[in-house]
Amino acid sequence: MVAMRPHNGLICGLVLLAGWPQGMVAGGGWGLAAALAVVLLCSAAHLVNDLVDLPADRRNRPGRPLPSGYLTPRVARNGALTSWLLGLGLGLVSRPDWWGWWLFWALAGPGYSLSLIHI
Repeated sequence: MVAMRPHNGLICGLVLLAGWPQGMVAGGGWGLAAALAVVLLCSAAHLVNDLVDLPADRRNRPGRPLPSGYLTPRVARNGALTSWLLGLGLGLVSRPDWWGWWLFWALAGPGYSLSLIHI
């Protein structure tokens, strides 16, 4: 859970809820489902970033879960994939009309970290 940095995702989810139309959060919980989807997608992005940055984190942030050995790369990859799939799926179920927005969130976070591999 620490490597997923849920506090960062929670802030993103709260920002989403702050802009949600009044009454929709309580009405059926779709706003809360969308916020949870954002939290999951942010968590996936953090895990992918930690996997990509592992060599640098071993030098600069050895106390983080991956460099310290508390979390294995396999568990981090599985966690990233699971969070990503659940976040994207939940987002599409909660607001299917936002499909483009969900696709952007799903690709932008992990994609940014993966694009740095070639730099």
